[in-house]
Amino acid sequence: ENVGIVGLDVRAHPEEPARRALFASIANASTNPAQAELQLLFDGQLIETRLLDLRPRETLAGVFSATQTNDGVFTARLTAADDLAADNRASLISLLPAPIRVLLVTRGNRFLERALAATPLVQLTVTTDLLEPPDAFDLTILDDVLPTVWPANNTLAIRSAQTNWVEVTGRIETPAIVDWRATHPLLRFVGFDNVQVAEALTVRLPAWAASLVDASASPLILAGELGRQRLVWIGFDTLQTTWPLRVSFPIFIANGFFKNRTEFHE
Repeated sequence: ENVGIVGLDVRAHPEEPARRALFASIANASTNPAQAELQLLFDGQLIETRLLDLRPRETLAGVFSATQTNDGVFTARLTAADDLAADNRASLISLLPAPIRVLLVTRGNRFLERALAATPLVQLTVTTDLLEPPDAFDLTILDDVLPTVWPANNTLAIRSAQTNWVEVTGRIETPAIVDWRATHPLLRFVGFDNVQVAEALTVRLPAWAASLVDASASPLILAGELGRQRLVWIGFDTLQTTWPLRVSFPIFIANGFFKNRTEFHE
């Protein structure tokens, strides 16, 4: 005669960033019906109690929603008196996601600024030049500028690159996008159908990078890791394309910060 907690998970609430969604699975291992009280606690404080009626051999899935303002421990606890106490309690450490500090170096790009501002957890700072190493930032974005100081942290470079990043071999007008890697995390739900590019730099594919988007004459978007620096390089000025007018553009930016495990930021 045993009722036990067989699964427990906590995630960010999909509709309310300040709350957490908790998923609990409760199983009745007995051939008899059972009743149990399920309690949800945070740091030892009771949040909610539910009375469960389980049929023989039944597993119930419960979804809870709770506000979380600090790092702590969620605990699911069953009050059933059964033959096995060990599975009547389960706990998870829940850490609030840390803000992502982003430095945007640009002469002005409202589409990019709006996409970054709409991305959860991003703390955005905008400047026109990079005068000293951006050590206080998790990510530097170079938007069609040549900075005074090149960043050594994770970088998204738009039509801007050091010579040890990529070897620029020329320029091409109105390159047609012929292929893209839809399975890459940065391109999740991102398509380039009907995206027109006025001009792009042509480069040789470097050893550190994978090509995410290709024209017939050159890769257009690269991603990879050089030393301990994560780099994403875009070979065209986004303002000279129709891409910012497509929904895939803000999705591409948001993909870089998904679950704090990113090509931009970790």
